[in-house]
Amino acid sequence: MEKGSLNYKLRDPEMYRGTELGEQRRTELGKKMFGGEDYVKKSDLEWMDKELDQGKWGKFKEFSERDRLDSKKLIRKMLGEKK
Repeated sequence: MEKGSLNYKLRDPEMYRGTELGEQRRTELGKKMFGGEDYVKKSDLEWMDKELDQGKWGKFKEFSERDRLDSKKLIRKMLGEKK
């Protein structure tokens, strides 16, 4: 998924239904997770999902517990999972 598509998807109202996160929160998390990446593959999302489970030892160790939980919701919705 290209950066433009990713940003559009993060702002899509459909994302709210699966995550219950507002547009501003989804955009904020997108910037934290994806930063300056120009392209994100499904395998990148799957890797991020696993890294978020690592807590204070993973790539996202600086994330607060709330950021970690909200990021997992967002990634799982992007991967098409129900939970």
